[in-house]
Amino acid sequence: MLSNSMRIFCRKFLHCRLIIPSSSLINQRNYASEWDAEDWGMNYPDTRDFANEREKFRIQKRMNGMERYDTQILYRDRDATEVNPNIIPTHGDTRVFGCICDTDMNYIVWHKAKKGELGRCECGYWFKVVDADEDD
Repeated sequence: MLSNSMRIFCRKFLHCRLIIPSSSLINQRNYASEWDAEDWGMNYPDTRDFANEREKFRIQKRMNGMERYDTQILYRDRDATEVNPNIIPTHGDTRVFGCICDTDMNYIVWHKAKKGELGRCECGYWFKVVDADEDD
């Protein structure tokens, strides 16, 4: 802090009331480099703990690898022809699927095909919708 003589000098000649050293303005705060919730007894609940029965059933199926809408990625066979088309499995009578014709495209060409029908995309790839295995 400043001595009394320094304060008087500041008031008379510098027209200031009080000079506070800049080091006293800085409040030091210590930050932790790592933080773990378990150290503080904060264990976050799992989503299954507060889900209702329907949500629990969906979460359990998803954890077992069974998606609700069967959203799996099927890669095209580049050698697909009319005789040997890309196979699209379905559990129903029809299936909606998308084809990204070129790797530079920023949209998907959607198709709706019936079971057993042979279809062709704008890019020239052939597709056929067939029955899915009961195991899938």
